[in-house]
Amino acid sequence: MLNEKLEARINEVDILTDFDGTMIKEESQYLQIYAYLSYSMGNNCLNLIKKVAKGYKDYKKNKDVSVFYSVLKGCPTNVLDDVVFRCKQNEKWNRLLAELKPQKVGVVSRNNNKFILKYLDLQKNQSWKINIIAANKPEIENEIYTGKAEIIVNNNNLIEFVRKKDYICGRDEIKILENFGIHYKKTNTGLYICSKNKIF
Repeated sequence: MLNEKLEARINEVDILTDFDGTMIKEESQYLQIYAYLSYSMGNNCLNLIKKVAKGYKDYKKNKDVSVFYSVLKGCPTNVLDDVVFRCKQNEKWNRLLAELKPQKVGVVSRNNNKFILKYLDLQKNQSWKINIIAANKPEIENEIYTGKAEIIVNNNNLIEFVRKKDYICGRDEIKILENFGIHYKKTNTGLYICSKNKIF
């Protein structure tokens, strides 16, 4: 169940959207891990590669998104902040929103809240008012990721958001949501709209 604060945020927007591979073209978690690997070259890089491989295997098995944040343990925040500039707005998402004409859009993502905020700061000239409704909050101490995170959105509770408001997403999210019996429609942009109600 979502708490009252999250429900109030959802009520303030017209539609919800995913971030990675939906609002932006890229799957930014891969860019973030690659940036950390590049930063770590020659500095225990082999151990980090092993940790990434094990984390990916664990995620595939358990679908626990906290694994992503544990892999980032020891990463300086500026390493990931610099990746934000490599993310490109998805033109398919722009076209879909131009068709739907929402006033306010809410981001619900299993990704890093800080990363999404930095991206939104770069997109201030958007036609739509965009707020983060829910995203995960990695713990940071002295500008270093600790590997811990407050998980607000995961594979199991994503459905709770979609039950409250329609959700724009890609195929990865459909694979998660269809297990909960959610209705979805593929749009002419290739992105999907999920709804608790049947979409004809």
